[in-house]
Amino acid sequence: MKKNNRFFLLIFSLLFPILSFSQNGNGEDFFHKKRFNAGLIAGLNSSDLGGEGLDSFIGWNAGAIGIASVTKHLHVSLELLWSQNGDYLKVDFFPDLNYSKVKLNFIEIPIQLNYQLLQSDEWSDRKGWLRAGFTFAQLLDYKVEAENIDVSNQIVWKKEHSFLVNFGGTFFLNNNWGINIRMSFPTHSKDLIPTFACRGIYLL
Repeated sequence: MKKNNRFFLLIFSLLFPILSFSQNGNGEDFFHKKRFNAGLIAGLNSSDLGGEGLDSFIGWNAGAIGIASVTKHLHVSLELLWSQNGDYLKVDFFPDLNYSKVKLNFIEIPIQLNYQLLQSDEWSDRKGWLRAGFTFAQLLDYKVEAENIDVSNQIVWKKEHSFLVNFGGTFFLNNNWGINIRMSFPTHSKDLIPTFACRGIYLL
């Protein structure tokens, strides 16, 4: 528990400056008047679990995003997410059982470079982004059941964190609301397939 508390404190200290600076500005369009901004993200993950395909595990993906503009066309974003996912990690040992329920909860920290498409001064500069970057994912807790019996303590992980490469895009419906899609690729094993995320995004 103490380990998780230190981890949350570290992430909050990284994200807080961006969230604080995002309140600066006069409410005009972010790319013209604001250097920093923030928002919320929420949606679903679709991932593999036990080699059964990309749609074998569906879970939540939600959290906060902070943004710092570099140029009119480029900006850097940092997200802090709670994520329910499938095979992000390699298992060192698991018993040969008929699993009936698996829950894996992660904290994800994606750092993205965003390139802005379809520049416009008419109603908003926010029309489309291309996004690419990497993510650090840390396993928070998990629960595994076999025939309604908790067997979580029988699972042995090689490690409880992972690094991922991800890319995707965002299409904005108006100044604040957008739809984001993302593919994430684990880097530590060729046996793990990508994870797909579809999320709504709200920017201040």
